[in-house]
Amino acid sequence: MAGFEAGEVTAEAVIDAGLSGDPLARRILEETGEYLGLGIVGAINVLDPELIVLGGSTIRAGELVLEPATRVVRSRALPGLAEHARIVAGELGEDAGAVGAASTVLRGLFAVSVGDQEIAGSVESEPEKAG
Repeated sequence: MAGFEAGEVTAEAVIDAGLSGDPLARRILEETGEYLGLGIVGAINVLDPELIVLGGSTIRAGELVLEPATRVVRSRALPGLAEHARIVAGELGEDAGAVGAASTVLRGLFAVSVGDQEIAGSVESEPEKAG
């Protein structure tokens, strides 16, 4: 991380330095992964998901963040839950939040109400019967 002024250090710079082998940047990314893992532990203990997909710009650091997060999850989540939860990097990168928000809006836009229930997703309608 040598050569950076305090105000010039960004997450992107830390990730680039970590991927290049900088020891301080790698330690920062490891600590980031550990804190991320603590957050994931809470989600696993409450929701028991089979798959956790991580996105955003920080996940570009790959295993420098994923490995410590997974290690914390395996050691701190409730027994039986941590073993089957897979933690993977998403493929959308920095666009993950925007895609998720857009999909929520689109799901609501294309939802169809049937009686008191709302059905989201694609809808196939039957031809109307003359009567």
